[in-house]
Amino acid sequence: MRFEFYSLMIAALISLFSATVTNACSVPVFRYALERWQPDTFQALVLHRGSLSDEQKKLIDAFERSEGKNRANVELVTVDLDAAPPPELLSLLEKQKETELPRILLMPPPFTGSTTPLWSGKLEDKTSLASFNVQVDSPVRRETVKRLLAGDSAVWICLESGNKEADDKAFKLLDAQLVKLGKELKLPEQTPEDLEDPDSQVRFEKLPVRIAFSTIRVSRDNTQEKGLIDQLMKTEDDLLEESGKPMVFPVFGRGRALWAYIGAGINEENIAEAAQFLIGPCSCQIKRQNPGSDLLLTADWEGSLEGLIETKDVELPPLSGLEGFTVDVDDSGSNEGETAADVKLVAKTPEVPIPTETTAPPATAPSAEKTDSPTEVPGSADVVADGARTLQRNIILLGVAGFALLAGITLLVRKKQ
Repeated sequence: MRFEFYSLMIAALISLFSATVTNACSVPVFRYALERWQPDTFQALVLHRGSLSDEQKKLIDAFERSEGKNRANVELVTVDLDAAPPPELLSLLEKQKETELPRILLMPPPFTGSTTPLWSGKLEDKTSLASFNVQVDSPVRRETVKRLLAGDSAVWICLESGNKEADDKAFKLLDAQLVKLGKELKLPEQTPEDLEDPDSQVRFEKLPVRIAFSTIRVSRDNTQEKGLIDQLMKTEDDLLEESGKPMVFPVFGRGRALWAYIGAGINEENIAEAAQFLIGPCSCQIKRQNPGSDLLLTADWEGSLEGLIETKDVELPPLSGLEGFTVDVDDSGSNEGETAADVKLVAKTPEVPIPTETTAPPATAPSAEKTDSPTEVPGSADVVADGARTLQRNIILLGVAGFALLAGITLLVRKKQ
């Protein structure tokens, strides 16, 4: 056999083993993303040389205190270029058309490795900060957030091309297909393992999990949405080359845009593919291993979702060591309408059984379920089941390891021959 065959076989076995022993999460992708995936943080770099003036400090302070900045997934970083900054920052500034300082460069999240600013502007007055705010917030993004928090599975942002006939045709097909999919697709069923695993449960139970898709059309000439359009066009490297075609971006979770569908790519098959991914089980719970790019927008995700947690009353057991005491309230010193009172712990009076005329034991009601042992511990079946599952996983692990070892030995023997 060839080395390639062994490599492929071992990789397939490892993948199969991983899929077998890892608890799959049957919470839909769109809902898992809304509840657990924190938005990536963009950076607003304020580049300057030497000390900032008092007026410039006031502008930065006003930005830091603004509600939009505090609710948006962006952080402000001031960089003095005279204080030995990283060479990458100097190179970044040199690539800008305008290099007058101090200025703000709005950058994608650092882990993306992108060195292309989403926006660049001079830090000089309130006008420049107003221009920056357009990059952070807009009516379409606020509406998108509102719908996602109301339970929409995804909001499909339709970016017009400027060709009305092409746009109407593409977006009409999209609307019709989404209505059809909303009736045909089914949410994944929760497995018993998921119901016992806190990481695989729906946290915000007051918000129904449902299949609901909606669309928003955006004109490329809409100045209020310039920041959103710029971001969408930079979610993929080659989108600018296709700017003359209608585009669709499914947005889900906490503002995560899935891959773009362009022109003829806005078809029933592709729309169904995206919809099935969004409402399918979240098999990979790590956000960065899932497709998509986070958008920069203003939203209080945690605060808005906090009130949707279902609280359940739990009967607490009695405090240990206080079973033999009761509460004695002395309110003799309280006036009418007052709530003050003395609370004391006093020993309980033992209960003396009252003798009855008959000494025959009471009839025992027949048990609803027959048990094999009177000493069976509640929940022991679950413990046994967990042990069986653990044993099964260990056996599979040993089997895969043995198979891989055998394949490696065979490969070495054939190489020597």
